[in-house]
Amino acid sequence: MIVLDASVVVKCFSEEEYTKEALEIRERVRRGEENAIVPDLLLYELSNALKYESLRKIAKANF
Repeated sequence: MIVLDASVVVKCFSEEEYTKEALEIRERVRRGEENAIVPDLLLYELSNALKYESLRKIAKANF
């Protein structure tokens, strides 16, 4: 059993360090080779991570 935190889930949708490993985990779960659980706060953590990722991209584009 794998416990997925927000950082792993974000890496499945954002190209960054360890994205390849996150996608491999996602594929193993999808194929039923692994079971995954997530923390109760995952949706809040994801929304926060996506908010700051968007802000980071905006700031980078303006400099």
